[in-house]
Amino acid sequence: MLHKNILVLLVLAGSCFAPAARAQDPLQLPVIGAVVVDTLRVDATGIRGIAMSKSGVWILTSEHIGRAVADSSYVSAFLSWDPSTGAVDTVLSERDSFSTGLAYDGESFWVGGNRVGGLEAIYRIEPGVGLADETLPSSGYHPGGLAWANDYLWQVDSTARQISRIETEEGRLSRRLQPPGFYPTGVAHDGESLYCADAATGLVYRMRARSGRATGILDPDVLRFTGEFVTLVFEGNYLWTARDTDSFIVRYQLLP
Repeated sequence: MLHKNILVLLVLAGSCFAPAARAQDPLQLPVIGAVVVDTLRVDATGIRGIAMSKSGVWILTSEHIGRAVADSSYVSAFLSWDPSTGAVDTVLSERDSFSTGLAYDGESFWVGGNRVGGLEAIYRIEPGVGLADETLPSSGYHPGGLAWANDYLWQVDSTARQISRIETEEGRLSRRLQPPGFYPTGVAHDGESLYCADAATGLVYRMRARSGRATGILDPDVLRFTGEFVTLVFEGNYLWTARDTDSFIVRYQLLP
């Protein structure tokens, strides 16, 4: 369940950080056309991350198992998924260790840990080995959506309303962006631009990866996810999306 109170964190000034983006009226932004290519059902709920590797499609799920809203207990699972057959295999499952965001850097997977009162970090998963000891510090309050592009890991923090670029080799933050909207969740990178889903407005924004300034919104008559955590990832020319409230992954083709 998304927090009702949204904290806006001012972006730190400095040579390695981009200036805070000014508020932009989404109605004034160009609309980017999108069409549904297919809708795929997954035998899993609580989808919080999707990643692609040469060996297939991988999914991170996280489900709340606490008896009360204040109970922060979750069970998270790292799954291997075959879209052609719908088969799902659990590779790794743990309680309260990792729960939000998934990205693949060509060798390892990265997942975000979001634990109330515990360590907020980004964990590495080695294929065939499992959860590795190596972690990266989370930028902001809680790690959210993750994306890998151009040798960088991009991390969303919904509460801080920011997207951070992390250099995993050095473990340092090299850019911090304030995305449009008020509660960013998922993030994706098409090789040139960032795309960010905002739960407050329900819109998916296209942004400049250097400044965070919005350059368009995906057609809201086709994609609108108000009040939901949405995962985004690009595979070639297709944008994959998933909501954590159902068991479907939808692929879209963006129009020129």
